[in-house]
Amino acid sequence: MRHTMNYELVGCLEHVSLPLLKLQNIKAKMDTGADTSALHAENIEYTFLDHQKYVNFTFTHDDGQHSRLQALFLEERTVKSSSGEVTVRPIVKLLISIGAHEFETEFSLINRNRMNYRILIGRNTLGHRFAVVPSQTFLLQGR
Repeated sequence: MRHTMNYELVGCLEHVSLPLLKLQNIKAKMDTGADTSALHAENIEYTFLDHQKYVNFTFTHDDGQHSRLQALFLEERTVKSSSGEVTVRPIVKLLISIGAHEFETEFSLINRNRMNYRILIGRNTLGHRFAVVPSQTFLLQGR
């Protein structure tokens, strides 16, 4: 039996929001070559609250403003970048909003200052929800 999937088309760049972190309309790159999504993070520190481990980090917005953020720590994972560099990164699970879709997904935290976009959306987040049109950008704008 053949299953038909209904994918929403997204451009290679889209605006996404992370509502629990109060990050709204951040330009993100849709990257089908990456397994896990990545979120820009600097000054990473760990704290414990009510016997749970949290990651505190600084997010630098495109306009240069900084936000100090906190997310529940899931684990550390070894990640290989597109340049072949292997790093151990903290992993957090966050609520994400892409177009009309809102769901939880995992992010690795890494300094993306040298990258063009603060957020990279990988295959695990794109999942069975989205199909990327590499030649287009911001297909969800206004939806």
